[in-house]
Amino acid sequence: MRTPLFIEGLLSWSILLLLSSCNSYKMAEHYVGRKFERGGLKNHLLEVEDFQIDYWDSGGEKPPIVLVHGFGTSPTIQWFRQVKALSQTHRVIVPSLLYFGKSRPTNIPRYELQSQVDLVKVLLKHLEIESYVLCGVSYGGLVAGEVARQSSKQIEKLILFDAPLKFYGQADIDHVCKTYDVNEIQDFFVPYDHQGMKKLIHAGFYRAPPIPTPFLRSFYAAQYEPVANDMRQLLIHLQSEEEKYAAMEYDFSFPMLILWGAHDDIVRLNRGQEMHAYFPQSQFTKFEKSKHFPNIEQHRKFNRIMTSFLNEGSE
Repeated sequence: MRTPLFIEGLLSWSILLLLSSCNSYKMAEHYVGRKFERGGLKNHLLEVEDFQIDYWDSGGEKPPIVLVHGFGTSPTIQWFRQVKALSQTHRVIVPSLLYFGKSRPTNIPRYELQSQVDLVKVLLKHLEIESYVLCGVSYGGLVAGEVARQSSKQIEKLILFDAPLKFYGQADIDHVCKTYDVNEIQDFFVPYDHQGMKKLIHAGFYRAPPIPTPFLRSFYAAQYEPVANDMRQLLIHLQSEEEKYAAMEYDFSFPMLILWGAHDDIVRLNRGQEMHAYFPQSQFTKFEKSKHFPNIEQHRKFNRIMTSFLNEGSE
């Protein structure tokens, strides 16, 4: 069945939420999956070492770029506005982190951030990727930052957006809890019902649309219910490691691009500005009409800046 023409003209994934049938979430996932396929990516499920890894890969001989998603939803929804543009010049690799998609540990449960770092490194080793551009958003930016720190000789360039690295602490967690009226940060990122899901989506977008209840229910049932306890454990473990990562030093010499939504309440703009000051070689751009996901809300500007950065020094 052909995708309706009006969908092709949508400017943000949030409009997809207006597909208000009981299967609206499945329709949205199908739509963004098709976007990946049109960008030349194929979905794979790999068992290697202690992981089952769900990932997309465009293959080929172009220079690789690895896109690491954050909390909230599937990597296909988080990256569908980028893959086609990036696949013109790069081999695009998009892993699902542990407890997202079909990625799981194959032995014991693993919740520490290092396990997510290991998953990315194991996948790239299996694919025989020796050097690459790395890009991460939010929680995925934490993962990308640690991959870059531990594998710095393999990194060509690093792109981070709305990603806290060492600059996110208890004051930031308290701000989110107070702003969105939750007791614990995991109650915000891993809500207990579709109403909490609505709050999370509105927090991520500068102009979030009305969201149909059937979509919220199907979205929550598919994305959260099966792994809610595991996702909460990821956040609990991350908080327990806060001091460790706050004390971490990042000695990056490769080019960096830092992008930020000006109205982000989850990881506020001042954290992006601190990171830019910490990395003197970095470039910094803020998006005036975005919150936590400028790659979706202002995807044309985002892709233009990202592509320009990737092309620097390539001639």
